[in-house]
Amino acid sequence: MHLWFLFAVQLPHREQKGEAYPGTGAFHIKLLGDEGQFALMAYHLNQGGVYSLDGRTPTALRMPLFPLAAAAVFRLSGNNALYVIIFNCLVAALAALAAYRLCTLFWSPEVGLAAMAVVGLSPYTFDCFVNFCCEPLFTVLVTLSVILLVLMTRRGSARYAALGGLATGAAALTRAEGALLIPVYFSYLAYLYLFRGQKTLSISLVFLALALAALAPWVIRNHYSLGYWGLSTMSGRVFSGAHNRRLLDRHPGSWGHFRTYAPEEEQQAVKGLSEVQFNRYLWQRGLSTLKAYPLSHLLRLEAMKLFNTFKPSYRIFPKGYHEGLNFLLTAPYFLLYLSFLVFLGQTLRSPGRVLLLPLVVPVVTSLVFWGTIRWRVPYEPVIFSLALASWFHFLRPRVALRGGGKGL
Repeated sequence: MHLWFLFAVQLPHREQKGEAYPGTGAFHIKLLGDEGQFALMAYHLNQGGVYSLDGRTPTALRMPLFPLAAAAVFRLSGNNALYVIIFNCLVAALAALAAYRLCTLFWSPEVGLAAMAVVGLSPYTFDCFVNFCCEPLFTVLVTLSVILLVLMTRRGSARYAALGGLATGAAALTRAEGALLIPVYFSYLAYLYLFRGQKTLSISLVFLALALAALAPWVIRNHYSLGYWGLSTMSGRVFSGAHNRRLLDRHPGSWGHFRTYAPEEEQQAVKGLSEVQFNRYLWQRGLSTLKAYPLSHLLRLEAMKLFNTFKPSYRIFPKGYHEGLNFLLTAPYFLLYLSFLVFLGQTLRSPGRVLLLPLVVPVVTSLVFWGTIRWRVPYEPVIFSLALASWFHFLRPRVALRGGGKGL
């Protein structure tokens, strides 16, 4: 279905869009927006082994795992971006399989099969995943990380702790906000040790060591190449892009590029800054802007951000394209998502509540930066799995429980 959508809908619509990202004419298809940066990084990795946008100057704008995977596909396909999108279609299928495994940790195979079908055909896997982007890979790694978290706490196994640390570190190497999973999971393991009497001390240390070890080469590389102790220099652009007077006065909770809100003289003044210096400048600019607003406005801003991320909105086709069909296909997901919110109290009282832990990441990311459904999409396999389990428990309670209630 994803491949059909790619060739029947996405590629024709892509060619009708505006100007492509500069410098991406060699990738066989038109690339738009963020796709261009990922493609250029993959191209220069493939051609010269340099993680760069221009082949000369090192960059830390984007996390490295997806560009590395894309570079491997480029090596086999002659820098054809279409094959990277096909690769993403295959990764989307892995997300569905991961949802099945996630469900069967707590509930019956019937719930797992339902989750696999729902996640595999969920709306934003078409609208978002069938692109030259890192979201499919990030989604799989997030789901894998929570699966391994459950397994390591149940079995007390250092092997699962090590795999969990590597999966969580890999998620952070795909999208920077994935690094928040490390303190979230580690805090949960510490809670089990301190307040529940579980012997999780050793596995928590193994998990933390392997997660940090996965991140260490990237951080060290950034230090030696850019003089930057951090994961991504994109953070300042996103923070300032959401916290400037143009948006805070008119569209709180939105985001804009620097050129859309900074006056011409300011744009000229920062042209000489390095990538790291510009990142720091934008952080300071955003913080200075926020200080000028009253607390009541900032509270409204945070509420708008959360709404923009978690609003029950779904889309398969591009805007203006088969709107009626889009409504019919997404309506079941709209209702399923609402049921997740309705059954949230029940979920908090069930063993499956541990699956809510990854949702801390889109909440924090929205509150700090801005609100967008893209922050929520990688966690929808968890959301849909919990919603389906609640429905199975409500309609067929004996079937819902894994092994009739064993192993919970």
